[in-house]
Amino acid sequence: LAPGTSLRASRRGLGRVSWPLEMSVTVVITCLEGDLPYALPQFQNARSRPHDPMNQQRHQPSLLNRIARVLLCLVFIHAVIGKLMGFAGVAGAIAAKGLPLAPVLLVAAMALMAVGSALVITGWRARLGAVLLLLFLVPTTLLFHGDVAEKMERIQLFKNLAIMGGLLLVADQDGKG
Repeated sequence: LAPGTSLRASRRGLGRVSWPLEMSVTVVITCLEGDLPYALPQFQNARSRPHDPMNQQRHQPSLLNRIARVLLCLVFIHAVIGKLMGFAGVAGAIAAKGLPLAPVLLVAAMALMAVGSALVITGWRARLGAVLLLLFLVPTTLLFHGDVAEKMERIQLFKNLAIMGGLLLVADQDGKG
């Protein structure tokens, strides 16, 4: 649509919406609980980019939410540090499970944990961060903590399941914000 032209948009019927030359319009089509789709004009300055994420007002997470994200990722940050300090030993434990290319898998695991934790803690692309952490945590839990007959392995299994639940909450919450 060219500036100065009209757009017919309203929820109940068609109404006329026009805007001055210095304004642009973005039409958002939505559907609410089976209702007919309707258009909602959102006016922005023509000099700004309508799809720029920095231009849109974002919902800021609460202090409790930010603290929870940090606490949830502490275990991963601690694990990355431990794996860096004992790289050869951890790579040996991975190789002992019969997995090929143990050092490469270990570096990939550390990258998933470091990047995923950073994304979840900062809240920027937190859903992606949660998915990255789950990509590390699910196979690790199945491979290394599956022996429920042993008490310590059972504790690790349930700890990991609880962390998975927290990550799923982060992913779900980030999708709504």
